[in-house]
Amino acid sequence: MTTIDNNQLNNAINQSGFPFELEIAKTFSDLGFEINLSHLLFDKNRNKDVEIDLMARKREVFDTKSGNKLLLITNIIIECKDNSLPYVCFGMEHKSKDNPGYLDNDLAYCHILTSRDDGMRNRFSLVAFSGEGIKAKKHHHQFNRSKRFYSIATLERKGKENSSYYKVNIPDNFKFSLYKLGLAISDNYNSLSGLLSSKRRYLEEIEEMPVIITFFSALIHSGKHYQFSIEDKQALENSHTSVFLNGTYGDSSLDYIVDLINKDEIPDAVSKILNSSEYLLKAISPYFANA
Repeated sequence: MTTIDNNQLNNAINQSGFPFELEIAKTFSDLGFEINLSHLLFDKNRNKDVEIDLMARKREVFDTKSGNKLLLITNIIIECKDNSLPYVCFGMEHKSKDNPGYLDNDLAYCHILTSRDDGMRNRFSLVAFSGEGIKAKKHHHQFNRSKRFYSIATLERKGKENSSYYKVNIPDNFKFSLYKLGLAISDNYNSLSGLLSSKRRYLEEIEEMPVIITFFSALIHSGKHYQFSIEDKQALENSHTSVFLNGTYGDSSLDYIVDLINKDEIPDAVSKILNSSEYLLKAISPYFANA
């Protein structure tokens, strides 16, 4: 029978990545979020379960100008990476179109579910990002930047110790982590949509006030990450970068954004996410009956 001493056990645990996930979970819990660690969801493309590191959810009740209440639920779906080598985000300058009569393509990146959707997917994203709702976009941390980033790569060390070099690469396991974030947004949106549309009692408050649910995703890491754009022509260190991605999940495609966040930046990044979520609520609240 193999025996393992405490040092071997603790070394194995510390190298597993689980302590880092717990550290991130505790940080979100301290910020007032409900936490679900090691969340399983079914991947139809692979016909098996996949695991998301962390689901964080925050519920806030807001008073409207008419004196009624709205329940806002902000979901952040999280993958955790305890990285020693940095990540690099690649992007370019972005020119925003602020024409109120223009159907904004960015609304596809904004995932809003409500108890008043009446079966129409992302019904209020159109409201929040078009016409008068464009004000919400200007206060949304993912969309109000002059540059946009569209891919994330890792730095990998190659060669032997005496002749080693670094290569920019996107390994399969890293691609899978990004894929899972998009899959989790789609899965959770569809699951909650089914509960709301079937009028089952998902939330106690649902009979008393409209419910608005927003979805964000984040890759939180321990090391550094950099931004590289064709305009700057050099890598610039950053601590919070929104990366615009897309993928195919089952029979549908999905545009989604991953917030790449250094663990030390979590409080400030979460504040920006919650602020963006609140502005979405403010933009769509006039369209709710008696709100």
